[in-house]
Amino acid sequence: GFGLSAVRPVLLWFRRNFRLADIVKVMSVFFLVAWASIAQSADISVRMQGGPVDGVLVFQIYDSPNAFGDFRDPVKEIRTPIDASAVYLIDDVPAGVVAVLVYVDENENGLIDKNFIGIPKEALGISNNYRPKGPPAFNRAKINVAEGSLTTIDIELYKVLGRRGRLGVG
Repeated sequence: GFGLSAVRPVLLWFRRNFRLADIVKVMSVFFLVAWASIAQSADISVRMQGGPVDGVLVFQIYDSPNAFGDFRDPVKEIRTPIDASAVYLIDDVPAGVVAVLVYVDENENGLIDKNFIGIPKEALGISNNYRPKGPPAFNRAKINVAEGSLTTIDIELYKVLGRRGRLGVG
């Protein structure tokens, strides 16, 4: 079986090849990195308005204007069933300047469905209740989330193409 006799050679090798000071240094660096990654996060509370009563919401956090402009590669994404309270917590968000996108994944395919020219077909909302008339601009949607704090925002869902699927109608 696996007993002390199997562990003893490993312990002896460690003792011969590593000093206690080296192990303490490595562990200190490890704990500092772990603490820094935890300390540099924040939470966002999102109060939703104008959404359906059931379905799935997808929250995406962006920290890059390029990624936000195409709604690709969010730094964080959570999927959650729609809650009657209409308040959602997004935890462990990178502290700093971010933009929030939320959309109703009506067919639960994990994507923002778009029409043939790239206009979203599913209800969505953006931080600052920004409603772009073309490709979204990060600067219009950005919010500042302070390290270790809770930032509360309101987002209203809307359909870019209106209820009937046409611009300006519905």
